[in-house]
Amino acid sequence: LDEKNLIRAIAPANEDRIGFDMSNQRFGLGGSQAYGLVLHDPFYSSISGQPTVHVSWVSEHSRVIVGELNLGALQEILNAIRSDIQHKTFFIADGSGTLLAHTNFNLVAQRTNFGDLAILRQTIEHRSKPYRITRNGLIVQNAARIRGTEWIAVVQQSAIELAKPWLGLVVFGLAAVLAILSIIFH
Repeated sequence: LDEKNLIRAIAPANEDRIGFDMSNQRFGLGGSQAYGLVLHDPFYSSISGQPTVHVSWVSEHSRVIVGELNLGALQEILNAIRSDIQHKTFFIADGSGTLLAHTNFNLVAQRTNFGDLAILRQTIEHRSKPYRITRNGLIVQNAARIRGTEWIAVVQQSAIELAKPWLGLVVFGLAAVLAILSIIFH
């Protein structure tokens, strides 16, 4: 976009959009537009039909470069590491709680909002807790803001699932201690 918020170049090439006025878009230059990289609210792209966010960069010379980040790309990353996240819930939400990525992509496609979840509210307020108790038991959780964005990444896992790899070691250790005690006291 140029200083008048008109499209000057587009890729892939689309001559019909050259000169198109983008001044009504939030990523266009306006009085409050900061310089640098900005990630915008999710929407459905008219180009791909997929959940998407606009990424814009405003230069010091009042030029704006705008792109679309297909949220399916974030989902592909989740799918690639899915074996490492079994029995865990992982998601990324924007500052209002709208899902950008989730282990269940259908929730992203439905534009589900988790803004009322305690972990998100507490992270926004800088007072998150490393655990919570639900009707299904103790949940271990971690949330972090993604630098340079309003986005929050959350990982949640049942404490029982988290402890399973250690249960065998604990049982073996207790059996060894009992065996040693029975030898000493008999």
